[in-house]
Amino acid sequence: MADSSKNAELKRNIKESTKRRTGEKALVEKAGVKIHGIYHTWGPYDSAWILEAPSDEILQTLLLIVGKVRGVKTTTLGAFTEAEVDKTLERVPQTGNASPWHHP
Repeated sequence: MADSSKNAELKRNIKESTKRRTGEKALVEKAGVKIHGIYHTWGPYDSAWILEAPSDEILQTLLLIVGKVRGVKTTTLGAFTEAEVDKTLERVPQTGNASPWHHP
């Protein structure tokens, strides 16, 4: 998920916000990132985008480009399915404080 807050210039042209999405969507899709949803929000962020990228590096590059070209600040939040969490939890020891990377 990527949250965004617009700069002052974009806020002055707020009525254009949904029209700007066309170009932003094209840029995201060209980077090979899938858009699962775009939500306009209230609070500290103007919108929340649910994205799926082939890698963290591709997503980071995309968000830096969007920030530079569009003047948009982003905040990211990783999300995991229950199946992904279960797979991760398999590596957590049942007892004790040892980590899977602990070397006695």
